[in-house]
Amino acid sequence: PRKLEHLAGRFTCPTALLVDDKEIVVAEGSSLNAPSAWSRDLLELNRSGRVVVVDRSTGASRVVAKDAAFPNGLTRDAQGEIVFSQSWRH
Repeated sequence: PRKLEHLAGRFTCPTALLVDDKEIVVAEGSSLNAPSAWSRDLLELNRSGRVVVVDRSTGASRVVAKDAAFPNGLTRDAQGEIVFSQSWRH
């Protein structure tokens, strides 16, 4: 498979990864604030997060969720669909 070094620096605030043989799923908590500024993101109640799926063989990516409230934690349900939590959805 193609090396994925090009992913480094592509995400402002990665909060979780889900990796299998075919894909890497990345939860990006915020497109505005770095991980160290999570409290600012919370106080501003930002919803600039996203979930991105990267094909491991080609490096192609697609956004499967946007405008998310600091997505964090990733899994797949019984049907294989991506499930994630949103820290600021309260």
